[in-house]
Amino acid sequence: MKHKRNLLYIFLASAIISVLLVFVNQDIVVRSLFDKVMEAVIMTALIYIVLVVLYFLMFVAKSGANRIAKKQKKDLTK
Repeated sequence: MKHKRNLLYIFLASAIISVLLVFVNQDIVVRSLFDKVMEAVIMTALIYIVLVVLYFLMFVAKSGANRIAKKQKKDLTK
C-alpha cells in the first residue's frame, strides 16, 4: 500500500512538472490546444517512467542497506 501512495505522488509531481514546462515553453507560433495537451501527456509519461525507475532503484538500495546493517548489528551482539 505504501508503494501505491508513493507512486501516486510521483505521478502528480510528474504531471505538475510537465504542465509547467508546457506553459514555460510557449512557441511564438500559436499552436492548438490539442498539441499542448498531447505534449503534456507525453512529457508526463516520460517523466513518470524516469521517476518510477529511480524510486525503485532507491527502494532496492535502501532495503539492501538495511539488510547489511541488521547483519552487522547481529554480528556485533555475538
